[in-house]
Amino acid sequence: MLTHSDRDLRTLLAHHADARIMHEQHATPGTTRRLERAAYALCVATGREATGDAVAAARDVLDSAAERHPAGC
Repeated sequence: MLTHSDRDLRTLLAHHADARIMHEQHATPGTTRRLERAAYALCVATGREATGDAVAAARDVLDSAAERHPAGC
């Protein structure tokens, strides 16, 4: 996996979630492309081939970071 900042991974997860919600609410060719681009970026950032695996990997990285640096410390 390429090294990305926690901020980058949070941004990619947020973009993917937004794209997925928009596509589920009203699927159009535009929302399909947006979802595909978001999924691709997340896969590239995490080094995973499947979107679900990429989402899980990004969440794992963020969870590990949160454990190393708890809020308020």
